Amino acid sequence: MTRVKRSEPANAIVVGDAVYLFDTGDGVQRQLAAANLSVGIVSSTRPEDLPARTPEPVDIYEDANIRVSAITNDHYHFEPGSEAARLSRSYSFRIEAGGRVFVYTGDTGPSDNLQRLAQDADVLVSEVIDLSGMARARRGSGPASQNGPLMAHLQQDHLTPAQVGHLAAAVHVKSVVLTHIVPGADNETTTSQYTDGVKQQFAGPLTAAADLDRF
Repeated sequence: MTRVKRSEPANAIVVGDAVYLFDTGDGVQRQLAAANLSVGIVSSTRPEDLPARTPEPVDIYEDANIRVSAITNDHYHFEPGSEAARLSRSYSFRIEAGGRVFVYTGDTGPSDNLQRLAQDADVLVSEVIDLSGMARARRGSGPASQNGPLMAHLQQDHLTPAQVGHLAAAVHVKSVVLTHIVPGADNETTTSQYTDGVKQQFAGPLTAAADLDRF
């Protein structure tokens, strides 16, 4: 959904003059310019470069500044053997840079693979969904026959605040940054609907990120 105050997900790790981009949602070039990060020095790894299934973390990139490993997560639940199941992939990333470890969940529901990847990270950068807010946003938009399957997908394949808090506490991360916030409507006046459920299970530093925030 298009928003004025939020662009689609894009996260950059900056080490010296080098910029490493994870996700390239709509608006990323404008936001790079707003953050004074040059497109000409961005490094990226494409999903075509990754194994289709990774039950254990695999190293996918390393240079003098950064080391990146990835694991398939649980964002898709298509019928086994179907074309959609064969082609659809989603990954979580573990990034070691500047003496810290960042784990980026990407799009996922609860995932044992992600839990293995995120152990003892300094920063967990996690998606989050407010299901009740999403249900309200969908009410009256589109045929009712579509809303049921959509809400079932959102519930299974994304992380609620309580699930983010459970993950963060279970793997002993030092801090949590919430991004890819859904529904993330422009008229929201608080982020408590995203943070309160996390706080019930995770006592460490927690931020609901705004566009262009740095950590």
